[in-house]
Amino acid sequence: MFLKPQLKKISLFFLLIKDRLLGNNKSFDTKDIKSLVLFVGPYRNLTTYLAANIALHPQCQVLNHAGIRVFSWSKINFLHNYTNEKFQNFLRYFNYANKSGYRGIRGGNIIYSHAFESNPELKKLYHQTPQNSTKTCMVWKESHVVTNHLMQHKKDLEKILKENIAVKFLFPVRHPLDCATSNIKTKKFKLFSNNINPDVKEVSKAIFNQYLFFLALQKDYPTRISFVFENKISADSIKNLCEFFEIKKDSEWQRNMLGNYKIKPSYQYSEETIAWCKAQIDNLFGAYPSFQTDLKNLIEKSAN
Repeated sequence: MFLKPQLKKISLFFLLIKDRLLGNNKSFDTKDIKSLVLFVGPYRNLTTYLAANIALHPQCQVLNHAGIRVFSWSKINFLHNYTNEKFQNFLRYFNYANKSGYRGIRGGNIIYSHAFESNPELKKLYHQTPQNSTKTCMVWKESHVVTNHLMQHKKDLEKILKENIAVKFLFPVRHPLDCATSNIKTKKFKLFSNNINPDVKEVSKAIFNQYLFFLALQKDYPTRISFVFENKISADSIKNLCEFFEIKKDSEWQRNMLGNYKIKPSYQYSEETIAWCKAQIDNLFGAYPSFQTDLKNLIEKSAN
């Protein structure tokens, strides 16, 4: 048992060295990349499942996790002290890291994530996706780590939004109580704060704060920040995703998305907890009526 964590540390150490030797290949031409979409929000938010389905689009490539690798290398970490050079370095690194992968925080190509391991049909569809198509959209799925950084360094985020129109942020919205409960069960809730308690209401409040942070930004940058609700995957929402990602509407991809993206209710809650959640939504999101309505509909639908 002692050796396993030590071996993981050694493996990560050598991976970081390899990244620095090979991860900034100037031969990769970034001119075809029209958009870089970063997932934001908490972990345990159905992000992996959504990202896996996005990876089925022939113009998209999805990098899973790897935050521990990106944030440790200032040359590619464009989220801090942004420069266009760092951004270009990140795109080249993305292309390199996406050629292989690992489960967990080391990350890599989304195909190595649990979404594909547990879903043979999804994996089959991925391997049927044309790999020789021009990839114009990069999607980085490292939501909570990226969110923590952006919320702590808002000036960095505002500089990126002002100077680089290719960078966008997608916030998937799962039932907040389900998301909170799943974070508690997997001990990911500690990423919100070192002092947060494993309590559904307290973790839900931390999730609401993330909503509010990005909703405020969306007012100033409506085309750069988007929310997608777990219960609103439809032909219209897929069309909106295509526009947001700046990719072509693909009929086969749409069929696969609509056929695969089926969310089952996760947990049950007392009437008091649901009433508390609705009251929080009423109190916190009055300035964002459309989001407020969608969030209340999500709560009410799951309660029925």
